[in-house]
Amino acid sequence: MLIFTKKAMKKYTYIVLIASLFISCNQKQEQNPDSFTETPVQGTATVLVDETIFPVVEDAQLVFESIYDRAKLTLVTKPQNEVFNDLVKDQERIGIIARDLTETEIKYFESVPVVPVRTHIATDAIAFVVNKSAKDSIIDYNQIEKILKGESSSVKLYFDNANSSTIQALLSKFGLDNVSGANVLAATSNAEVIKNTANNIDAIGVIGVNWLTQPGDLKEYTDQLKVLGINKDGVISKPNQTEIMDKTYPFTRSIYLINIQGKTGLGMGFASYLAGQDGQRIILKAGLLPSYPPTREIQIIK
Repeated sequence: MLIFTKKAMKKYTYIVLIASLFISCNQKQEQNPDSFTETPVQGTATVLVDETIFPVVEDAQLVFESIYDRAKLTLVTKPQNEVFNDLVKDQERIGIIARDLTETEIKYFESVPVVPVRTHIATDAIAFVVNKSAKDSIIDYNQIEKILKGESSSVKLYFDNANSSTIQALLSKFGLDNVSGANVLAATSNAEVIKNTANNIDAIGVIGVNWLTQPGDLKEYTDQLKVLGINKDGVISKPNQTEIMDKTYPFTRSIYLINIQGKTGLGMGFASYLAGQDGQRIILKAGLLPSYPPTREIQIIK
């Protein structure tokens, strides 16, 4: 049996305290993602994200990191054109954008050479919103085209950015090269569009539907908005999952994770997670249409 003097006990306690702090520091260092070799489930990586689809990607990132605590993904939001330009310049190797790569773009990457891995993770929709007090609840499909062409109109469209993917998607839909006229306005962010539209700006806000289903701190503003129905050939539709799935709603777009890491890294791991059952449930809950609808297990209890 060991007997400690008071002095020895203090010394012993001090040593144990120092040892505990040392072990704790080492454990924290061991859990630092920067200290791990990158694999699909550990290490660090930067992901460039089209800002119009940021909320759902952020949700998936938080859950992914909670499952794989040795992984750290840094999300950087940018307009879609800037995301693609940074991928081309090799400033980053992972991007999430609201479209697939074109054949020309794929051939460019292959000439670098790197084979871009493209993972279709969801189908999104573009929503047209106004203040709840606005009289109109519908906008005509052809009227949107006329506004983008610069034809005379009493209606203005308000986008999040001059280089926004929502503008690009609409231009592509109508076969246009650029926007004309004074009836197309641009803000600096989706948050600005939501706030100003809620405050009755004289224009129709144009945003990714994900910002309405996952508003976060903007909920007090989205609560003041209503989504316009689109009248196309006498059929009125809204950007909900049912009408995205059956293609009734005309303004949809595909969300892709583009991975040009050229190795088995976090880009592959995050893409696999987003396309897997858990990631697709997050997308489903966010109001988007999953690319691979998650299965439901039904238990029959006798």
